[in-house]
Amino acid sequence: MKPYGLYIVFILLAGTAAAGEKVTPQEALSKESVKILITDSGLGGLSVAADFERRLQSSRQYRRAEIIFANALPGGTGYNDMKSVAEKARVFSDALYGMVRWYQPDVIVIACNTLSVVYPYTEFSRLSSVPVAGIVEVATAMFADRLNNDPGSSLIIFGTETTIESGAHKKQLLSRSVEATRIVPQVCPKLESEIQTDPAGDMVSTYIDWYVEEAASSLPKQSGTVYAGLCCTHYGYSQEQFVSSLARAGVHNAVIINPNNAMATAVLPPKKKDYASSEISVHVVSRTEISEEEIHAIAALIRKDSERTAAALERYQLKRDLFPFSLR
Repeated sequence: MKPYGLYIVFILLAGTAAAGEKVTPQEALSKESVKILITDSGLGGLSVAADFERRLQSSRQYRRAEIIFANALPGGTGYNDMKSVAEKARVFSDALYGMVRWYQPDVIVIACNTLSVVYPYTEFSRLSSVPVAGIVEVATAMFADRLNNDPGSSLIIFGTETTIESGAHKKQLLSRSVEATRIVPQVCPKLESEIQTDPAGDMVSTYIDWYVEEAASSLPKQSGTVYAGLCCTHYGYSQEQFVSSLARAGVHNAVIINPNNAMATAVLPPKKKDYASSEISVHVVSRTEISEEEIHAIAALIRKDSERTAAALERYQLKRDLFPFSLR
């Protein structure tokens, strides 16, 4: 199987007319000290932040690395509840401008499928010179690799309303020679919100059962592998429930693909130096309050991979001026 990195296409920003140059995320991170900003419309992307922290601590490829997880959720409403793509793009663009203003990151990682499909419509994508990597491109590369090397297989794309309605994953897969008949998009309304509150709860299991059963009924009639793509960063927290639900739905040849685990590998450049000591810091900031229930639930899951990231969530900074927000 070929490495995913060979296939990954990053979202590269055109930059301002004055800047004029395109810089890849890997180029931007090819120095001694770096600042990586990871964003999501909720706390799903914290699993990506934890993976970055763990890998950087192990590799010691930087003298100093600062990881900032910035919650792009504005408060009061979620992106999937907004009325139009234009509205979602305006809010997310304001969020990105605010994050860059406060933290001046070397790279932005969009650890959110919903925001990754919204990103190309933002003003920020046209005017900013900060390099951005989106999870949709990473996910699509993984899916295409599996499907093209396993001709009898099929794929279920589990995602939010915005993600599935955009058709972004399917379009990219079609461009990579994957037949449309092998792709089953499955929208999962409200699942990410339930997972953020109680990833192992009964309501999460019920929702997943519903969505898996609906997707299973649309699978092509064949006996090959069924890949289950978790195209919302929250879904990885409930991966075992997906495994169980697929089995109950009679899909016994299922393989889960969680793109969260590939983001750090895709974004970080090859290691050039091994520092004797490497200072790694993690910060969590949010414009909207994170409940104690949510903190407890998510911190418990990410602590096994990254104590530092779990602790950063528990002492997160509530920053009301992270970015402006209003619905027109």
